[in-house]
Amino acid sequence: MSPIELEEPELDLLLQWEDESTRHRRREAVLISTLAHVVVISALALQAKVFPAPKRTGPPKPEQHITLLFNLPARLTQKAPNQRPPSDLFVGENRPARP
Repeated sequence: MSPIELEEPELDLLLQWEDESTRHRRREAVLISTLAHVVVISALALQAKVFPAPKRTGPPKPEQHITLLFNLPARLTQKAPNQRPPSDLFVGENRPARP
């Protein structure tokens, strides 16, 4: 019996990812996309000058009035300043705990 000789596979690295036609198509697509974006952005920027906003000829807006549904407290500040220093003791009413 003769020993089986194994052939070593040849290393085939992909050194060039794209061929010339793929690079050309990609370059053309980028150029067309860039030009399309420039045209759209320019059209949006010039839209206000070409198509001005319509003038309103209707009746003017009525003046708005505010009606309060409740009375405001007469005074929101303390009448006289505190004369004593603050205390560490809290004296509250006996109320049940609330969540």
